Amino acid sequence: MLAMKIQRYHWVTIAALAILLLIAVVLNFSPVYDRHRDRDGEARVVISSFRNATLVYIMRSGHTPLVTEPGPDRPVDFLKLRMLLASTNNALGYALISSNAIERTDPWGRVYRVWIDANGDGRVELPHAIVRESVAVWSVGRNGLNEMGRGDDIPSW
Repeated sequence: MLAMKIQRYHWVTIAALAILLLIAVVLNFSPVYDRHRDRDGEARVVISSFRNATLVYIMRSGHTPLVTEPGPDRPVDFLKLRMLLASTNNALGYALISSNAIERTDPWGRVYRVWIDANGDGRVELPHAIVRESVAVWSVGRNGLNEMGRGDDIPSW
């Protein structure tokens, strides 16, 4: 009789431990999803700010930055463009970059991708998309693969 009582308590203990383990797993993985959403949101803010600063530069200067000759739309170096925006008479670009609102890398430590409208038609033609603005900015996202604004990339458009 005593052995049966011990076995019953043994199963109750195992069931309680299983429930506690399940709760721990659920609580442990919840912040991971929130952290990804936070990183995505961080990247969206920087991308939007950088896009806006670049558009202000284009409107005020009358030409696209870092493009010396007309031709097909092309990628430009994010870090060079970031420095150009900080050093010109672009109050928005200077304020955002000097306050480190526009970081050098995305939340995953990778440089943002930027394509510029080099032929002046008011849009950027990417291999898989047409962006109806003079600049397209994106982060390659969590997986680190440059999918040109598709997949888990975080685009400005």
